[in-house]
Amino acid sequence: MAATKGEELISMNMLLDEHGYDQACIRDNEGKTPFLVAIEDNNLAGAHILLDHMPDEKKCMQQSILEALTKNREIFDEALLWVAANFERHKIAKKLLIQNTDLETNTSSVIELASRQKFPDALW
Repeated sequence: MAATKGEELISMNMLLDEHGYDQACIRDNEGKTPFLVAIEDNNLAGAHILLDHMPDEKKCMQQSILEALTKNREIFDEALLWVAANFERHKIAKKLLIQNTDLETNTSSVIELASRQKFPDALW
């Protein structure tokens, strides 16, 4: 987690190579995994490192989030619904919604953004 928060990419790779992906499943005091923290902090390089070390059975939705953040519209809705379904992921939902609009500001809440952009499933 410290390597992820500090964007220490070499350290992230070394720790994951030496100790395995289980280290990336340890949550911080807010219950967030290093992957969620990397996405929230716009540390996409760190998120890719975590994804590269992730077992295949866990990669599907995390890959979707990264692709949605880089504007792959085909999977945007699926990624948005997955992040909106859990409160600890709402910052990521907000990032996805902000990227989906031409808004210049980040001051709207995730609820306001989802409402304004007509994503009723995400609101639910």
